[in-house]
Amino acid sequence: MNGLVWPTIIEGTGILKDAINRYSDAVWCVSPSLMESFKGSDISSDQIVTAKEADLVRLNELHELISKSAPSTIVALGGGKAIDLAKLAARYETVDDPSLWGNKAGLLQYQRTRSMQLIAIPSTAGSGSETSETAVITVNGHKTPIHSDKLRPDLVLLDPNLIYNAPPRVLWNGLWDTFVHALESSLSPISNADTLAHSLEVFRNSKEMIDHSMRKSSIKEQFPASPAQWNSLRAGKAQSKASVGLAHALAHQSEHSNQWHGEACARVLVNVLAKNAEKAEAKITKLAETAGFSSIEQLMDWTGSAVGHSVGAFIPNHFSEDEKGQVLMRIMKDPCFRTNPVFWTKSELSIWLEEWFYE
Repeated sequence: MNGLVWPTIIEGTGILKDAINRYSDAVWCVSPSLMESFKGSDISSDQIVTAKEADLVRLNELHELISKSAPSTIVALGGGKAIDLAKLAARYETVDDPSLWGNKAGLLQYQRTRSMQLIAIPSTAGSGSETSETAVITVNGHKTPIHSDKLRPDLVLLDPNLIYNAPPRVLWNGLWDTFVHALESSLSPISNADTLAHSLEVFRNSKEMIDHSMRKSSIKEQFPASPAQWNSLRAGKAQSKASVGLAHALAHQSEHSNQWHGEACARVLVNVLAKNAEKAEAKITKLAETAGFSSIEQLMDWTGSAVGHSVGAFIPNHFSEDEKGQVLMRIMKDPCFRTNPVFWTKSELSIWLEEWFYE
């Protein structure tokens, strides 16, 4: 797959059942909704950490379990939260100072010296964390991305049944997560020929999948599970190398338990496209044309309609005046903001956000 470095990837229907049998002595990090998968297996609850959130509390639980059992393998089963937690626990020792998360140099001293096999079994088609060199951890209520080649899993097991069985909201969230990963990594100033080849193809494929799903009475009707998984992991790999942009920086400030990451990215996308087009019209027009759009306006019209149909329109955020200043600073410090196709000053960004992002 071009000049990028990939984990070993194996796809097969029923592969989860085989993995549970084969890795019965491993430590598992699992999305809560998938705990039923272990009924009747040899894996006990003492071997599992449930990844309700990708935060320091769950990461410390995983570190403690690894310290007690000294496993040779850690397996992540679930969405991006479960996979990101497993990646960080498998590659880093317990970090005493939470502020070091996000400090690449500071984290070097905490890299594990004992190698553990890291296996990812994604249950969603969206984050692409299963192939990426990036993990996101919530520290003090704020998402912090960590990047290191060591975070790339060793083995990825794809089971389309996990996607077929996902609820509609999970499928839509994943489609939009993949779409925005592909779109923003395509526009990134640090993209290259290797990442761009994947980003552009996934951008086109994702647009077709969204159109296909909107034509059905339910997204679950004839959902292309396997192609969606491959789209997701390719977009995840591209964005882990090329990064993303302003839509992600905004989503990191507005997502919560009732607004998932893919939904948050989708809902801000039209406004982000319009803003970036003020300084990068030619670049965004060229991207739009690769997916059959005749103009940025047509891309924006399609996006607004599709987002409204699938996950619902954007809802302004409620922040106090003091909080707005803090939100603005976090957006500008977000690594995703730094790889937006154009730079916006603090003043420009503040005025623009007041127009639509806040209540």
